[in-house]
Amino acid sequence: GFSTLGTLADFVRVAPEHEAMIEITLRDELQYVVVPSFDDALRAIDYLKSEGPGRATFLVIGQIYDAPAVDPFPYLHNIKIDSSGAADGNGDHSSVHHSDRHSPFRYQTLDSMLSLKPDLAEAFKLALPGLAKASVVDDAAQAIEASGSSNGSGPYVSLARTGERAIAGRLVTGGSVSEKGAGVLALKREIGEL
Repeated sequence: GFSTLGTLADFVRVAPEHEAMIEITLRDELQYVVVPSFDDALRAIDYLKSEGPGRATFLVIGQIYDAPAVDPFPYLHNIKIDSSGAADGNGDHSSVHHSDRHSPFRYQTLDSMLSLKPDLAEAFKLALPGLAKASVVDDAAQAIEASGSSNGSGPYVSLARTGERAIAGRLVTGGSVSEKGAGVLALKREIGEL
């Protein structure tokens, strides 16, 4: 057998006003299956193979090696913390940023909005460093501008509160959402409030 802890969506806690944006921009990632170890992930993969068609992505909380000694976010050195005013969705001023070189707008980082437990937050940052440190801005135009400010040192991801995702000023994902009704994060919050 194997052990699973749930999906990433089971662990994400965001302010209600950010739920739709998180569900749209992290549609695939919210379905990642969280497991305690690589052994659990490999046993789950073997199970999926034996049962016929089926695939999953596993986010492993445990690690089999030490965290990388290299800077996992080399492209963020041109971005500074601005603690002079705005706060993130949880009232925390430390995660609100602005870019001196390219963009006059202020933003939060995605990882500051997800309220993940420390071990899961660390796994998320190591597995998806560009996404974890993605800037969250107001609209698609700002997302495109912010994503192009990597200064050539690596792709930079920016998410718009309107649901678009921009990468390295070259790739933009967006459009309408076909589902109607509350998403998984809103449903979880509503159930928790009962």
